[in-house]
Amino acid sequence: YVIEGGKVESFQEGDIHQSKFDDFRVSTNLTWNDLHEMGAPMYKLSLYPTDEFVKSYSTSNPTNATIAAISIIVLISALFLLYDYFVRREFLERHQLLEAKRRFIRFVSHEVRTPLNAVL
Repeated sequence: YVIEGGKVESFQEGDIHQSKFDDFRVSTNLTWNDLHEMGAPMYKLSLYPTDEFVKSYSTSNPTNATIAAISIIVLISALFLLYDYFVRREFLERHQLLEAKRRFIRFVSHEVRTPLNAVL
């Protein structure tokens, strides 16, 4: 239809919407029920989206946001695993150093005590 100068011109009569958008119908009554009870005709307006409408309002933002969120989760997980790896490595190096100190002290202590026992 076309509206020119307050007049509505329809190209076709009846329901001419695309049937794939049946589930997206929005309808409203244009006349009050009181008037219908008094004999006035009931007018109902039903609106359906079109391919052009869907195309102009569709966006890939949800897909982009999902990809970004998953990327962030993967990056944070990788950073956590790297942190855990380096902390474990540091812990093991300190443990090995402590064990080497203990062996050294035991060895030195034994070497120092043995000659002193002979002197006493």
